[in-house]
Amino acid sequence: METYKNPQSSILERVDDLLLRMTIEEKIGQLTQVPAGTENTEEVDCLIKAGRVGSRILAFTAHAGSEEQLIVDITESNEAQRIAVEESRLGYL
Repeated sequence: METYKNPQSSILERVDDLLLRMTIEEKIGQLTQVPAGTENTEEVDCLIKAGRVGSRILAFTAHAGSEEQLIVDITESNEAQRIAVEESRLGYL
């Protein structure tokens, strides 16, 4: 088992191991945010799988009090998380 996945390892050891394994593109990807509820979900899913998305923004949704009242379906968020964990190279997002 990789150190970053080992719950018996210290957090510092896990973080160090994960950072050593990540490519520069994956590190930059963790700084990248995409709006939730976008129409291009297939493209976003591919970016998540490739480690190019670190989080999703709810700023333009009803969850953030937007006047547009865009509702993000929780299944969309759950699917994004599943892709990050089960389909990305390191399974860490």
